[in-house]
Amino acid sequence: MINFVMMRSNFHQLEEIVRLAASLGVDQVNFKQCEVSREVHGKGLGLFGSTETRETRRLQKALSRARSLARKLNIQTTASSFAPTQRAVCEQDPRDSAFISHKGVVAPCINLALAGRTTFLGQEVALPQVHYGALPQDDLAALWEGAVCTFYRERFNERARAYDEAFMQSLMSDSRRTPERLREAAVKRMPEAPEGCKVCHYLYDI
Repeated sequence: MINFVMMRSNFHQLEEIVRLAASLGVDQVNFKQCEVSREVHGKGLGLFGSTETRETRRLQKALSRARSLARKLNIQTTASSFAPTQRAVCEQDPRDSAFISHKGVVAPCINLALAGRTTFLGQEVALPQVHYGALPQDDLAALWEGAVCTFYRERFNERARAYDEAFMQSLMSDSRRTPERLREAAVKRMPEAPEGCKVCHYLYDI
């Protein structure tokens, strides 16, 4: 598997990385946005925007061509979006996983483990620090059943359940709605995301 972080300096290499992956016998290429920034590091390197524009559509077409080539070469791909779409649960999915740092800190994900000043869709924000505890002094099974971890699991379960129910209700009431409209209606029915997650690019598929 290869993770390819898309930036202006390397975006012209999308198809090249697919061909390289094929020559190396790689099974999957993940096209990711440069979405992590701390203080001044990483600012302005992401190719996504707060809304879809002519530029993001151009980038999406180029990415689609690279993914089409990958299919022809029997390589699987995943790709981050160029415009935000709120998801019920981010790809880190704290419902069935936890992040453990090299120092033993246990947290919902790497972003909430590190916290700090960052940029979210062009705005300066502060990610709160959320820790379940730390190893080896704390018992991992006990941390998993603790109040903070349970809150994150239950809140994302509630969001996923509300999203699925609202999506199906909207579909049954008006099957002519586009998938985008169905998603918009479902997102409005979800409980609010936890504080740090609301300003994290992972929750918005970018």
